Amino acid sequence: MFILSYLVGIAALVQIFFVRYAASIEACPLGTIQDIIHQAANESPNDAPIQMQIVRKIMEDIFGGTWGVLVVEKPSLVSYQVHWTIPDFRHDGQRAFCLHVHNGWQYNVFKVGDEDAQSRITVEQILDKQKQRLKRAKHLPERLTPEEYEKTQAALAKQLATRLRRRK
Repeated sequence: MFILSYLVGIAALVQIFFVRYAASIEACPLGTIQDIIHQAANESPNDAPIQMQIVRKIMEDIFGGTWGVLVVEKPSLVSYQVHWTIPDFRHDGQRAFCLHVHNGWQYNVFKVGDEDAQSRITVEQILDKQKQRLKRAKHLPERLTPEEYEKTQAALAKQLATRLRRRK
């Protein structure tokens, strides 16, 4: 009995140590979110509200749906224990949430709905806009059918023959 209570005591001390000295829980099944958090932190290092908006907008544009973002600047001041539920939304089979600590700040990012925002900009829309810009800038030739190609070649051959006759 003494050994059991000793082990329970040690486990409690280890838990207290990690709760006090480790910033918070790390759980991020959708790993891409960590890169987005790091980018937002680099863009506005000391501005949690801006980081929150950057992360939310990027998540909604890339993954669709609506996302919640909670940024805690000093997790140790909030509590040693935080209890919350994560909505069971998934993206490509993975749970759509991330609990991540970066530079001592805790980021809780989670999907809250599947309905896209009206202001969502998709990757496909960005690619389409770039293609349109390229077409306007380069005036890319259009694809010809075999019949159109033959007509074009015949017209060019006539023009060339006419020029050659004029030179003689």
